[in-house]
Amino acid sequence: MKDTKNNSKIKYLRIKDFAEIFNLHKQTVSVLIREGKINAVKIYGTTAWRIPIEEVESYKQKSIKQTKKDIFTRDF
Repeated sequence: MKDTKNNSKIKYLRIKDFAEIFNLHKQTVSVLIREGKINAVKIYGTTAWRIPIEEVESYKQKSIKQTKKDIFTRDF
């Protein structure tokens, strides 16, 4: 995987790269894209998706908020 912090030329990530960053399975990322929880662009004429690099930070913030919500609403 390419270093996304030091390389400003990277504008889009493959599903595989996004999955590696968040330690998710590629299929999970695909489902999140189809559900609209991750913004992505479908490449014309193929089945491939590309995720804008800005979506990494956005998804990180969304998942932190969801984790906090899950912790405080859990029944023990």
